[in-house]
Amino acid sequence: MKALLPNDTRLPSTTAQSNGTREHIIETAGALFAKHGRNNLSIRQITSVAEVNLAAINYHFGSKDGLFYTVCLHYLQKSNDRKIALLDAAEKASGDNPLTIEQILEAYIRPTVEMHMAKDPSDMLLTRLIVQEIQESDTQFFDLVCDALRPIMQRFLTALKKTFPECGEEDLSWGFLLVANISHQLMAETEKISRIFPSISSIEDTDALVRKVMAFGTAGVRTLTGCRNGSEKNIAA
Repeated sequence: MKALLPNDTRLPSTTAQSNGTREHIIETAGALFAKHGRNNLSIRQITSVAEVNLAAINYHFGSKDGLFYTVCLHYLQKSNDRKIALLDAAEKASGDNPLTIEQILEAYIRPTVEMHMAKDPSDMLLTRLIVQEIQESDTQFFDLVCDALRPIMQRFLTALKKTFPECGEEDLSWGFLLVANISHQLMAETEKISRIFPSISSIEDTDALVRKVMAFGTAGVRTLTGCRNGSEKNIAA
């Protein structure tokens, strides 16, 4: 069986030209997967649009599935890097004081919303595609996504535990999991929301949408965990 991500396990690209080719294929394939879906896109279409040969796909990714997985992980990593940067900046500004729950959740929610609101159709469709793949695909893809998400989830959970040291880790984990799932699922289904609820007009307003998801998420975490004092003291300070 071919490695899903061959460059991680064998024959890594070392030259600038090779790395440039790899990134070019990832960007091109990302737009194509977003437009056509995983199963409706052929490797020949990818090589034609990217103007590369089949050997380049095989060398860098092993197969079309390997390329698809790499594209999805590349997209997730871009979002993860932005979330960690916002959390790091908030912690640096806060000094020795723990963050408020609002600061923690905004660092996670805002990049998810902003990437969707950038109006890049590839980003919007890839969000939906990744959610669909997680729900429907085999365990290999799910395992890869878990490996990509586990470190960032732990990073945010650590911040929450500092804010609410009296709360149990399981309840905090459940609370953050639900907030993360809601934000990603919402971004994957925005086109349907206004059709179901015509009265909702703020779906295109980034700040308004972030505030609504944060309000729901902070209330949910506080209610689920029964922990309120940590955040309230921080806000008062």
